Amino acid sequence: MRGRRAIGFGFLVVLALVVASGCTTDLRRLQGANQELIAQRNALNRQIADLEAQVARERQGKSELEGQVRRLQTDVDYWREQAEAYSEAIDQYRQVAVPGIGEQFMRGLADEMGGIYLEGGGIRLESDVLFDSGRSTLKSEAIAALQRAGAAFRQREAENLYLRIDGHTDSQPIRFSPWDDNMHLSQARARAVWLQLVEHGIAPERMFTAGFGEHLPIDDNATPEGRARNRRVEIWLVPEPGVVDFGQ
Repeated sequence: MRGRRAIGFGFLVVLALVVASGCTTDLRRLQGANQELIAQRNALNRQIADLEAQVARERQGKSELEGQVRRLQTDVDYWREQAEAYSEAIDQYRQVAVPGIGEQFMRGLADEMGGIYLEGGGIRLESDVLFDSGRSTLKSEAIAALQRAGAAFRQREAENLYLRIDGHTDSQPIRFSPWDDNMHLSQARARAVWLQLVEHGIAPERMFTAGFGEHLPIDDNATPEGRARNRRVEIWLVPEPGVVDFGQ
């Protein structure tokens, strides 16, 4: 009996050792898994902290940008108010300002000649009304208009006015006319108007001519309408020769 009991006790001891050994292995495995989970949690916490810091920086940057936008909007509103004030002042000035006698004279003469008045004392006449294409010989209706201009400039109120006559062309090259180029044609047309005004009684020393060819367009030379506007003669008031006004 004792032998059997001893054998049974020994078996139980061995069994207990085996079970204990298995539990220890499972415990170590669980501890290792727990440590891995803790490491993953710590890594996630660091990522969350980094993301929160990035969000904070972006919010700060957004706040600074919003502040800049508000300051810029304030500047825009200020300059808009200034521009509106200046525009209003200019409109008021134009309403009360009285143009000079010469400008009044030229404005009325532009209507009488069928031309366009230009601010500053100028009259624009379309070359197609004055001349045939590629020519510098004045048409009959142009001669009649210049005759009215000559009569106006012989009046006492205009006796101290001086003129510059400018010729302008489009950019089309010269093909079937005797002129070397558009500059030559524009000079010839300005001279034709000068000669006609001299013939109608304006002293030649009160006028001079200038030809600009195609180099001072007022419209697009790529279209027929633009080229027609660019072909023109302009008559401008100018200071008396030898008198220079620096605005003093």
